Amino acid sequence: MTDISHIRDWVLFLKSIGSPEGYINRGELLDKHGLTYAVGPRTFLGPRGRRHGCFQNSAEMAFDNDQLIYVEGYATVIGVPIEHAWVFNKKDSSHVIETTMEKPDFDMEFYGIPFKTEYVRKTALKTGVWGIISHTNMDLLKKTTKMGQIIYTGRGPT
Repeated sequence: MTDISHIRDWVLFLKSIGSPEGYINRGELLDKHGLTYAVGPRTFLGPRGRRHGCFQNSAEMAFDNDQLIYVEGYATVIGVPIEHAWVFNKKDSSHVIETTMEKPDFDMEFYGIPFKTEYVRKTALKTGVWGIISHTNMDLLKKTTKMGQIIYTGRGPT
């Protein structure tokens, strides 16, 4: 089991910040819908996209391969949570496929929300920004948003 304590502490801190009337904040969203993803033997295999381009790299991989699901949330780098995106394969759903970073010499934690590919595509076109959990996508944070239409719920981490 992956230890995500650094990320969970960060999410709980974000959750405590509050949000405007009618909205939830990033911490509330991740606390309610986030999942833990494990590093597996194939996590750091394969091609890498542009450095510092994880949101675009991951989205484009998911657009090009219908077996891949885009995930956005946090990964830890030397224990520090950073905003990050990656993909997972529907057939091996609990393991991260890293699209941007090379294999580090330290352990990483991954915690995020899997989004339906069509939602990722529409949001990127609408906002002009790569990244779903963003101030440019406030519709996601509305309390009235129907998350079942946005979040991938096929299979995922256990």
